[in-house]
Amino acid sequence: MLGWAMVNKPLVLTIAAVSAALSGLIAARIGSQFMPSLNEGDVALHALRMPGNSLTQAAGMQTELERVVKRFPEVDKIFARIGTAEIGTDRMPPTVADNSVMLKPTDKWPGDRMTWRRNLSQPGVAAALGAALLFGAGTPLAKRLLDGVGPWMLAGLLYLGSGLGLLLLRRLRRAAPVHLPPGQWRWLAGAVVAGGVVGPVLLMFGLTRMPASGASLLLNAEGVFTALLAWFAFRENFDKRIALGMAAIVAGAVVLSWPTGSAGGAPMGSVWPALAVLGACLAWAIDNNLTRKVSLNDAMWIASVKGLAAGAVNLLLAVVVGSTLPAWPAVAEAMTLGFFAYGISLTLFVVSLRHLGTARTGAYFSVAPFFGALLAVVWLGERVDPTLLAAGALMAVGVWLHLSEQHLHEHAHEPMEHDHEHEHDEHHQHEHLPGMAAIKHAHPHRHTPLAHRHDHFPDEHHRHSH
Repeated sequence: MLGWAMVNKPLVLTIAAVSAALSGLIAARIGSQFMPSLNEGDVALHALRMPGNSLTQAAGMQTELERVVKRFPEVDKIFARIGTAEIGTDRMPPTVADNSVMLKPTDKWPGDRMTWRRNLSQPGVAAALGAALLFGAGTPLAKRLLDGVGPWMLAGLLYLGSGLGLLLLRRLRRAAPVHLPPGQWRWLAGAVVAGGVVGPVLLMFGLTRMPASGASLLLNAEGVFTALLAWFAFRENFDKRIALGMAAIVAGAVVLSWPTGSAGGAPMGSVWPALAVLGACLAWAIDNNLTRKVSLNDAMWIASVKGLAAGAVNLLLAVVVGSTLPAWPAVAEAMTLGFFAYGISLTLFVVSLRHLGTARTGAYFSVAPFFGALLAVVWLGERVDPTLLAAGALMAVGVWLHLSEQHLHEHAHEPMEHDHEHEHDEHHQHEHLPGMAAIKHAHPHRHTPLAHRHDHFPDEHHRHSH
């Protein structure tokens, strides 16, 4: 045999190598029938304490251990047994405890590697980007309608189409009537007056007395005013990352709207028309921040009320400047476009306010001009120039800074009572009939004091100070 092996060295070495590899695979599986390889989403923690501690001391130390473990953002809950077990063959002294640590799903764990994916799937982020996409898509489509419709008449038809379309949709869905809490009517009224009346009037005054290119550039101030009011007047949390992201998005919008071909820069005209346009931006910023105050209510109803108010005011302004109603096909086309680009967009905007707060929603929505310019390239065949690429790069940086935000700390929830649609989670733990907690439902409910630690945005349930 030895002589045969020496003669057939390649064959023998091959058989030996294959046998060793197979043996390694088998060895890796030894014992797996007793300890299978699986991930149940929990961790077993065996706590040992100094012998001689009383049961009272051990229980106090166990309470402190559970408090520390719960501070880890990956932990969902922890429970334990301490002291002598009921099984006589596995007796434990009071100084020993078996802990079961239940973990959250890995997609809810904090960490830079997963933060942007988790934030992108957050309902508020998706709603804000969807609102920006619809609103931006409406710009190149509305541009075609301007050939036969005046700008103020078109604005009125767009807003009116959004309000009437949403009312019809609510009727078809048999949506329940909305009853705003008494204290919220003033916020909605302020938002309607600021955004639906004051804003359009000031913009009309400015546009009739200054070049459109300069007004287009000044309109980027709405995002800035929205963020500044949210941060400093309404005390919405922000940090350097969010501020830089907002600055990058606004810079991209300025680059995109900067007029080309004028050596002297953007023509602004006299100071009063420019101040009027800036005043319109401030009015819409106030509108955005006041709308957040009522965003827990039916978003479609809020959007319809604002659309009807803005539509009526803009139609009145159109009559004042001498515009006439276009042919009915053009009216139907404008109102249909308004339903999607303004009505559905504003509904998504309100949903985003509910989840993200005003400043972050305004930042995401500020990319709408880029979506509009990009779709103009696709649909209208407009040229791709360095300005579009530079604006896209700046906005991409701003959106990335927002998406990669990780706001994690221990915070306390004060008692609160309100009414909105919700599912039962760590913030909603009130009692219900069996099975009702598993579905979305709306009713007045009360939040009890709660202190915990997790990633969060400045939504209605996280308005604490920092």
